[in-house]
Amino acid sequence: MAAYGKITLRNYRCFGWNNPAILEFGDGFTAYVGPNNVGKSSAIRAIFELRGILGNVISTLVNNNGNRSSEQPAGVSDIAEVVNDKNPEKFEIKIEIEPPIRVGSTSYAVEITIEFEYTTRTFNAIGFQFINSSGQIVVVASTQMSAISLVNAGSHVVAYQGTQIDCSSLYFFASDLAKSKYFPAFRNAINEGGGQYYDLAVGTALVQTWDSWKAGTNRAQKVAIGKVEKQIADLLGFGSLQINADQTGKTLDVIIDQLRTTLK
Repeated sequence: MAAYGKITLRNYRCFGWNNPAILEFGDGFTAYVGPNNVGKSSAIRAIFELRGILGNVISTLVNNNGNRSSEQPAGVSDIAEVVNDKNPEKFEIKIEIEPPIRVGSTSYAVEITIEFEYTTRTFNAIGFQFINSSGQIVVVASTQMSAISLVNAGSHVVAYQGTQIDCSSLYFFASDLAKSKYFPAFRNAINEGGGQYYDLAVGTALVQTWDSWKAGTNRAQKVAIGKVEKQIADLLGFGSLQINADQTGKTLDVIIDQLRTTLK
């Protein structure tokens, strides 16, 4: 990622205003451990559902768009699904990053708060923070958001009361999350029929995708499949591993240490 930071969700699904979900992103591998029905899956899935707004934080921030965005949560048939039942009018997402290394006297954006209004089906920027050239944190309240304007879309620079603010680190952090893939738990990826389960190809779609990557003409995809097979073999202690689509295109043949089996 270009920068590390965190996402705070308030009044989103099972998380209320006073018990928000806080997702921190940094180096290494993160595991969520806890009992059932405490919101682990909801917190992780939120990055998938909110990828539209995460990829458009600048357009939501600037007054050219009235500080609004019409992006809708992904993967839900009814927006009411993602709003907490106890207060179904709105929810809030706050995006924060670690302050980037200062270059000269540049001012840097470090935080934006966005609110989703259920009645208008829009995301509204209601808060913004940046570090000015003196190293001080400047807080822009919701009543002052209309004073923010776009200076340069390509370099993600906005202006506020005569100060130009570099939003690139905040943008790239949110954009990286928007481009991330969500692979939820799925206990039977090989079955009749094919399709997408969030970002996961399942059934015959999985078999066809695997076959296209492994037996196709794209060298980068073939190399990637080879690396996946090796990593699985190393993880499970196999001497060798080959995974191929069978002749029917409905399942995968797996050869482990020269012994063949078929996934069902």
